[in-house]
Amino acid sequence: MEPGTYLAAATPLPVFLGTCTPCQRPMRVRDEEYRGDGRPGTCPDCAGAVALERVYGTTSRMTCDPRCEGATGPSCSCGCGGINHGGAWSKSGEMLAGALARYRDAQAKRAEAARKRADAAQRKAKTAFDEWYDDANAAGDLTWLDEVGRDVDGFLGELAERVDDGKMLTERQLACVPRNRKWIAEREARRAERAERDATAAPVPAGRREVTGVVLSVKVEDSPFGHDRTVVKMLVDAGDFRLYGTQPRSLYGAERGDRVTFTATLEPKAGENGFGFFSRPAKAALVPPAEGAPARTSQCESCGQAIWQVSSGRWYHRRNASESCGQGSVSWAAPAKAAV
Repeated sequence: MEPGTYLAAATPLPVFLGTCTPCQRPMRVRDEEYRGDGRPGTCPDCAGAVALERVYGTTSRMTCDPRCEGATGPSCSCGCGGINHGGAWSKSGEMLAGALARYRDAQAKRAEAARKRADAAQRKAKTAFDEWYDDANAAGDLTWLDEVGRDVDGFLGELAERVDDGKMLTERQLACVPRNRKWIAEREARRAERAERDATAAPVPAGRREVTGVVLSVKVEDSPFGHDRTVVKMLVDAGDFRLYGTQPRSLYGAERGDRVTFTATLEPKAGENGFGFFSRPAKAALVPPAEGAPARTSQCESCGQAIWQVSSGRWYHRRNASESCGQGSVSWAAPAKAAV
């Protein structure tokens, strides 16, 4: 409706109007019996299906003009009340052909204008994406994501596909790329180190042996001997090979990096050189650090013997690698005369 025009009434008419998309042909059908605002129709040119909409006639101060008879939409707001709306598309002969030609020309111009707008928007988006990519890839993270990351992790693969589609990553998505890059590089380095170590590792000797090594890890697992019971396991690097087994009670408190010694029954793991299991440990004790090694040392206030502090914060006697000296336990607080 034009400015200054008011709508007095809107009445549904037994007239349906639609456009055949493939051949761009408007069509008008009159149906007195059909109910509903949408009606299926058949294009008279290509016999294709056309979705028709009911025409609503509205009363206003406007007078009917050629725009009403040549209309292609379902709303009429001129003085005819909808009776002439789209009437040109129900006529035959040269008038229909000429009107159809004008309609198709107008449609082509509108489509060309829409295409130009879309191309301009696409160029603008590509320019913004290229600027973002150059800034985000300053450290080569996006290059790594495309060449390596997409094949390593499913989430990284989704991010790589998003970049392939020309879509920017969010700040949080972009921040996780260098973190994963660093983590994967460290993981591959550990794998390479492990492979090299396994290739040069000595076979684990079977039988009862004395073992001295460094604790690599300590963890708690569910015990197979009862519900709600746990057992502490530790992994020990014995130099030429690694051993995994139950941590003796006398070593409770030992953590990663502490040196331990014990006697146990060793069993090599089938199919993996340089790795095995130990069981039935006995005579277990912490090994005091060598003289001059970076460890905190002091003197026991009960017996006067030398003591040292392990990574867990506990103090042990250098003489028997025990917290107890027979005259009392070492205080967990740093004793007097402590030195590094």
